[in-house]
Amino acid sequence: QSETRPESDHWLRAEISITLGLAQLSRLKQREALATWRLGAQHGRRANDLSSTARCLQRARMALFLCGRLEEAKALTDEVAALNRIVQLPSEAALTHAITAAISVLAGEFERADRELARGLDQLARARYPWALLLMAPTRACARALAGDPNGALLALENLFDSPIAAAREFHLEAFAHRHRALVEYIVGDPVRFPAERSAELAAQLRRAESDEAGLYQACIGLELACALQDADLARTALAIGEDAAERGWVVTTGWPFCLPRLIGAARLVLGDVVGAIDRLEKAMTLVSRNSAPIEWGRIRFDLARALVLSLEESDRARAALLAREACDALAAFPRSDLLERAEGLVRYLDGNP
Repeated sequence: QSETRPESDHWLRAEISITLGLAQLSRLKQREALATWRLGAQHGRRANDLSSTARCLQRARMALFLCGRLEEAKALTDEVAALNRIVQLPSEAALTHAITAAISVLAGEFERADRELARGLDQLARARYPWALLLMAPTRACARALAGDPNGALLALENLFDSPIAAAREFHLEAFAHRHRALVEYIVGDPVRFPAERSAELAAQLRRAESDEAGLYQACIGLELACALQDADLARTALAIGEDAAERGWVVTTGWPFCLPRLIGAARLVLGDVVGAIDRLEKAMTLVSRNSAPIEWGRIRFDLARALVLSLEESDRARAALLAREACDALAAFPRSDLLERAEGLVRYLDGNP
């Protein structure tokens, strides 16, 4: 029946799908959004409308990324990029580069991520939509931090203050940048300069936040910083939104590409919930592949090894040692970082205390 609809009907349905999918995504219904955008792309093709088809496929690719289906998201890259070259919408081209960059960060391809972000920022200047910088700057900061370039990571955040966003009083840019600076410090092994009042401010914000896409991103920041600072109150507060999203199948985020299942397990350790941490980290192992996200693959194994050690079960020690060595092997493939040093320290501990 749908094949007999006039092209204008298919075009309208495609356009409605774009808006409906964004509303679903905002409410952490990314699986529903993915189905909506896939159907919208079909309507766009039947309407012979490249613009709506491209925008639906673009967003379907983003939803696949958020669900942790990274290989499927990568498979759509060429088609989306080809449509962008025809449609010539700078904002869409910028989003394509932003998602490709996030995929590249997870894959440990930091130079490619930086190139993609440079191209995306160029497209963004043409689109005159500075708010997308809030998506790109954290991705670039994460890539540079993992590549062992803390100064470059901090510069990516400082560039936000030279953008039109800095003049928007309704957005708390200073707090946004400060939280990401603390993430950079944690990744590179520098002292995390995030005082107690900042942590309390973030926890208070999360208590007021809704369980939506914006709230989830702040919750992920809270979970990572709770692990960095061993802040139980911040961990407990951030887990409410984080666990709701994880139950809905959310795996990674745009912006700073957090791996939500690992964060939840690590935050459970901060709370002393070793059993809960092991359960969530075991699940995280099934969601992340070494091929698509080798650093997160290693970090999951490191955190699970820590949890098994803390369980005080003698039968778990051998597996903990194996996981810690696997974490070292994965992390050693990249520029030396504090993440690797933590994993190596755990291996040394387990070798000395078999």
